[in-house]
Amino acid sequence: AKYDVTSYRTTVLKYGDKHEVIGTESENKLTNSLLKLISKDVKVFYFVAGHGEKRIDNKEENGYSYVKEAIERENHQVRDLLLVNVEKVPDDAAVLVVSGPETDYLPAELDKITAFVKKGGRIVFMVDPGGLPKLTSYLGGFGFELTNDLIFDKTSQISGSSIAIPVVVQYDKNHPVTREFEQFSFFPFARSVHIKEEPAKGS
Repeated sequence: AKYDVTSYRTTVLKYGDKHEVIGTESENKLTNSLLKLISKDVKVFYFVAGHGEKRIDNKEENGYSYVKEAIERENHQVRDLLLVNVEKVPDDAAVLVVSGPETDYLPAELDKITAFVKKGGRIVFMVDPGGLPKLTSYLGGFGFELTNDLIFDKTSQISGSSIAIPVVVQYDKNHPVTREFEQFSFFPFARSVHIKEEPAKGS
């Protein structure tokens, strides 16, 4: 009960005042948990704010508070970032997240994102369908074509969901992000994205 163990075949790793609770089925999970316990580095995830993005302190349907809690359970920190108020993306940023902005970004803000990318920074872009021509054009410079459409998936109706909520059931088992995915994933009101083979030079 102390470590919230609720099932058999569970392993608890403890180091100092930190602990990890994992199953015994995956060597990869065991290794990652050991690394987290002994690592002194704390990764900081910055969520860009100021343009109607999904808020990390909001527990409503469109809020990302549960995402924040999940990241913090991995011993990382989560913070808001107003790009317009800073000279650059902070040096301690492990990941920059753009989570569904409703208004377009200013050129100066995009320049700060570019500088972050050029020094090896990692970014997650989540852009809802429609609008945002500057951000759409910006991503196009990196080879990502965001089409002005909406995906409809008839198979979603089988699970009792809406046709406008595509369901993904097959994943790339060779990719580190999706190789352990086993459950269905739903993407409400998603647009299609195409990857250009040869993005513009200098982008």
